[in-house]
Parts: sequence; C-alpha cells; structure tokens
Amino acid sequence: MLSQRSPSGGLVLRQRQYLMSRAQRGLFWGAVIIMVALVLFLLGLAFARIPEEQRTLSFLIEKIIRDPIKLLVDALPAVVLILLQVFVYRASRYETLRLTDEGIEYVSPLPGWLARLRPGWVVRWKDLRSATLGKYRHVRAAQGVYLDLDDGRKQRRLFPIQWVNPPQHQPGVRWNEIFRYQNPSAETIRQEVMESVLLRGLAQHAPQVNVAAGDLPEGAAGYALEKNPRTYGLMLAMALLFVYSLFDTVLNDEGYADAAPLWLFVAGGLLTAGVSTPWLRAGQVPWAESAGVGFLLGVAVGMALHPLLLRLNAVTDTEGLKTYQYQLAEEGTLLPPSEELPVLYFPRYPEYWAQFEIGSVHTFELRRGALGFYQIDLEPVKERWREYYWSRHNQKK
Repeated sequence: MLSQRSPSGGLVLRQRQYLMSRAQRGLFWGAVIIMVALVLFLLGLAFARIPEEQRTLSFLIEKIIRDPIKLLVDALPAVVLILLQVFVYRASRYETLRLTDEGIEYVSPLPGWLARLRPGWVVRWKDLRSATLGKYRHVRAAQGVYLDLDDGRKQRRLFPIQWVNPPQHQPGVRWNEIFRYQNPSAETIRQEVMESVLLRGLAQHAPQVNVAAGDLPEGAAGYALEKNPRTYGLMLAMALLFVYSLFDTVLNDEGYADAAPLWLFVAGGLLTAGVSTPWLRAGQVPWAESAGVGFLLGVAVGMALHPLLLRLNAVTDTEGLKTYQYQLAEEGTLLPPSEELPVLYFPRYPEYWAQFEIGSVHTFELRRGALGFYQIDLEPVKERWREYYWSRHNQKK
C-alpha cells in the first residue's frame, strides 16, 4: 500500500458529510424525526378511516400469530439486506483517501470480504494518463463537480468538495454557505473546486499532473430563487398550501356529494399562475423562473381549493346539515328524494351495499352553502362501513 511505503508527508482525507458538528447532527436527526412523525401521523389518520376488514395490519398480525417461523424465514432476506445497507452506510464514515508523492489511494471502510462491496484502489502518478474535471448536467453547485482519474486500466471518480482534511476541517452550521452553494455562478463553482483540499493536495504531491477543466460552465450557472424576496415568498406560500391541502383533506369529515368542481380548481390555478408570473417578471425574475414558479404556485392553489371550498361552503351554510332519505339503486348508487339533490355514488364498497335490497331506504346528512354545491357528512357513513366489515372479519375467525 502507498501509505505503508510513504508513512510521512502524505495527506489523509475524510468525507465531509461524516464530520458534522453536534449542532448539524442535531438538525439532521431532528429533521428525520419530524418527517417520520409526519408520515406516521398521516398513515395513522388514513388507517383509522379504512374498514376493519381491509386493514392490512390486522391480517399481518394474524399471520404472525398463525405461523411466526414462516414469516421470519420470508422476511429474513429483506432484514439482512436492510441491515447490510445500514452497516455499509455507517462504515462509510471511516473511508479515507490518501495522497502521497507516489500516488493516490482510496481505502475501503469495510473489513474482510465485505470490502468487495466497496473495494479500495490505487492510482500511481506515473501511470496516470489524465485527470479531468466534469460536472453533472443538472447540478448547479460545486458539489456536482467530479474529478476523473484515468490510469489506462480503469477510471476513478472523486468529488473534490466532499473530501476534507479532518485536523483542519471545522464543521458547523453556516447559513451563509448554504445559500451560497445554491445556484452560484460558474466562477464561484470553479473557485470552490480549485480551492478544495483534494485539488490543492494534488497540486502539492503531484505538480506534474495537469487537471483539465472539462465541461465546467463558463457562463452563469442559474438564477438563485431564494435571493429574490418575491420568489422566496411565493415558494414559502407554495409549501404552506401543499401542507394545508394534505392535512385538511385527511382531517375533513365532509366530502363532495356530487362530482368535485374541477373547473374551479383549474380556473383558480390558472388565475394564480396568470397573476403571479407577470408580478415576478416585474420583480426582475427571468421568464423561465417566473413561469416555473407561477405554474407550481397555480398547482398548489388548485390542490388547496379542494378542501378549502368544502370549508367555505360549510361556513356559509346557515341551516346546517339536513337529513335526507335515499333509495338504493344498484352498484352503490343511491337516488335522491327530489331532483334538486345530487345522486350519491359509493362504488368502493360493493359488498356492503349488496346486503341490501334494491329500493331500500338509507339516511344521509347533506348541506348546501353559499357556494351552491351539496356536501355530505361522511363520518356516519364510514362508521356503518366499519361496523359491517368488522362483523364480517369476526365471523371469519
């Protein structure tokens, strides 16, 4: 190994992402916990609304109780694969890159036969044919710039920004650097890469190696949306609208009795895009970015209108929910007592409706607000479905 023949004068580098400060680790794991909690919360809400017979968790529990050995054997390959991936990720914090006067060596972080998953390698300066910088096409930051080393046998790819010298590296939360790395100019990208520890170490230990610039950009790399207060504000509004539409759709117990007014959602989205795009242009935002942000904001508004119109229609209803008697037709179709009321369709639960005779009467609660459409209280209906499927589930035991 190069490190054994050149114990002194070498440069040992480690991956930047595994040298986080305590504050960075806290922020990272805090974000992970929040995302997991949010996913579990939404799954819990959705799970509570599924009829008991259709809850896959109950079937899974029964399967575990009935034949735990078989389930363990079936799940063992997946568990081993997951644990192996976790081990490889955890071991990656120990991978090193060593530069000496003889060459460059990548030391695998994995022990024994596991090193085949991420094998080490050596490139000697005397065998090196080319060292070329390149950049991924759609990445607009120094993190997307790579260095290809070709010794005639195999091409090795490294990312200069990722490698740091641990004794000199000072990890910390630097918000100014975070924003600087987003959509910087081509000159900033080039400067970040050329000043990286890897390229400076290459110039020190192998001054004879000529690093070619490759396809690094020469002009501006892109427009930084977060640096314009108008685009920043609209992107924040976009995120809030997405979160609102997701939560309110799950939490609202009422739904559209008839087909949802899709034309209103589309009209609201188009109007939003039509207003926001010229407003962004007036704020010196380029056409492409203005149109893109305007379009995405229109999509967010269209999605948010789905639960929002239900709320507005309910708030403007002065009479409250009213009870109506519907007659069962076929295939989950229920006919109203008068033509002014909407026909109700429930195609998702054919077994439930099949237990009733055609023409049987069923009770529903509907309201009509100032927006002019009827909406139905679905909670009593879902309760009937849950009771039915729960009884069927118990009968099969």
